[in-house]
Amino acid sequence: MKKIISVLLVLALAFALCGCGTDLRLKASLVQDGELNELLEQSSAVLSFNSDDDGAVIGLEASIPGINSVKGVLTVGSEGLGFTLPGIDDTYYLIKWDVFKDVAEDATSMDFSSFSAADLPLDDLSEIFSRYFGIITSLIGEGTTAETKTVTLTGLQTSLDAQVITICPTQDAWAQFFTTVFATAKDDAQLKSLIEQALAFGYQSSEDLQDAYDSAEAFSADILAQFDDLLAQGLANADNFAAVVAGATLELVQEDSRIYAVNVKKDGMGLGYESFGDFADTRSDGLFLYMGSSAMKILLNTFQNTEDAFTTVAISDLINLNITGTVSKTEATSLGIPVSYLNAIVEDFGFYVSVGGDEQDTVFKTSVLQSDSNAFSLTVRTDGSPSEITAPDAEPTYITSMEQLQEVMESIQEKFEAYIA
Repeated sequence: MKKIISVLLVLALAFALCGCGTDLRLKASLVQDGELNELLEQSSAVLSFNSDDDGAVIGLEASIPGINSVKGVLTVGSEGLGFTLPGIDDTYYLIKWDVFKDVAEDATSMDFSSFSAADLPLDDLSEIFSRYFGIITSLIGEGTTAETKTVTLTGLQTSLDAQVITICPTQDAWAQFFTTVFATAKDDAQLKSLIEQALAFGYQSSEDLQDAYDSAEAFSADILAQFDDLLAQGLANADNFAAVVAGATLELVQEDSRIYAVNVKKDGMGLGYESFGDFADTRSDGLFLYMGSSAMKILLNTFQNTEDAFTTVAISDLINLNITGTVSKTEATSLGIPVSYLNAIVEDFGFYVSVGGDEQDTVFKTSVLQSDSNAFSLTVRTDGSPSEITAPDAEPTYITSMEQLQEVMESIQEKFEAYIA
C-alpha cells in the first residue's frame, strides 16, 4: 500500500511540474482477433490533468464492458495529496504532507540519520589512493614505450595516425608489484580502519547481519580476518601471479585527448575496446575478443547522426544480438515525443517498440518475438484543448497518520470490490 501511495505522489508531482492541462484519451488493441482484443476495443480511458501555481488536478475515467465505470480524482497542493473515487467513496480525502515522511522512512531499512557529508573520510581516501597509485605507476614505469605511428584498429577495420603507448612489465617487475601490494595492504591500518567503518555502517543498515552477529565489532572482526587471510595467500603466491601475467601487454591508442583503443593481449589472445568516428556524423564503439589477427565482436554499436534522425545499431558475434533504434529529428507526436522505434533480438527472444502518430495521436506499439499475433497497440489521443477537470468542491477529510491512511485504503478496497462485482 505504501508503494502505491509513493507512486501516486510521484505521478501527481510530475503532472504538477508539467505546467499544462489537457485530456488524453487512451485506447488499446491487439493485432490478433479474439475475446481479449474485443474487450480492449470496447474499453477506453480518459486521463485529464490541469495545473497552476496552486497545484495540480488529475482525473481518470475508465470504461470496461461488464463493469461499472471507474472514476477517480487526484489533487496535489500546498496542504497535501488528495483523492476521491466518485461512486465508490465520495469522500474527498486529503493526506497531509507529513504523512509521507513515514512512507519515505519505511521505504528503506537503512538508517542515514547519523550520517553526514562531514563523516566522509576524504583525507584518508586521498592518502590511500595516493599510496596504491604510486605502486601502480612504479610498475608502469618498468616497461613503457610511446611512439606516434599508423595504427590499425583490428575490430573496426580502420587505420589512423595516433600515439601508441605500450606497457609490458617484466616478470620480476610483476612479482615485485604483487609483493608490494599485498604486503602494504596487510600492514595498512588506515585502509583497515576505513573498511571497518564501512562494515559498521553496513551492519547497522542490515537486519540480516544483526541476526547473524552479536555486534558490529564481531562482524568487522570476522570480515577483516578473512581479508587478512586473502592477503597472506596473495603474498605467498606473488611469484605465481607474476608468472601468469608476465608477457601481457597493455596498449593505449590516443590522439588529441581522444582514446581510440585500449587492449590487453598475451600470446596473440586478448580483450580490447575500440572507438572511431564522431557523434556529429558516424561513430562506432566496440568491445572485442582478439584471436591472432582477427577480432570477434563481443558488442559493437554504431551511431549515425543524419539530417532527419539519430540511428543506432548494436550487434554481437557471441550471441544472436541485433538491436536497431531510430529517433526522428523532424517528426513528433501529439505529446511532443519524437517518432521513434526500437527493434531488438537476443537469442530466441525479441521485441519491437515504436512511438508514432501525428498532431492528434500518439501511438505506442509493441510486439514480442517479432510476431504480429503478439503485437499490442496503445493510442493516446489529445486535441490540445484545456481540460475542464477541477478539484472536488467538498470539504476534505484530513488523513494525518499512516495508520489512518491504512484504514481508509482498506475500506476503499472493500467498497471497490463490491462496486465492480
